[in-house]
Amino acid sequence: MDPVNETMQSELDRINQEIQNAKDEERYYRHQVRILRHKGKGLDRKARDHRIYTRGGMLEKFLREPMLLTNDQVFRVLQEAFHYESVRNLESKLISETTEALAEEAAREETG
Repeated sequence: MDPVNETMQSELDRINQEIQNAKDEERYYRHQVRILRHKGKGLDRKARDHRIYTRGGMLEKFLREPMLLTNDQVFRVLQEAFHYESVRNLESKLISETTEALAEEAAREETG
């Protein structure tokens, strides 16, 4: 093989190796993304479970005999409690306050 063809073949081999390395790296990072997404879902689930347990515990503190009530009966108590306009208004007010606070915090982070 003449020197020009050898140089071209060498350059082609080098480029093909770079392509293979890039593909290997892409596979690695795709796998890392899958791992991180899975961890994120696990953390979201853990946070949700903690919130449910905490709030369930709060509810039980207000029930006189929580062990004697069925799930349907507790649901009826909550339906009745949230039927009152004052409770709905309080909930709306708290949601608005939290939404505003989050918006202000986001604005502060944007401005640095």
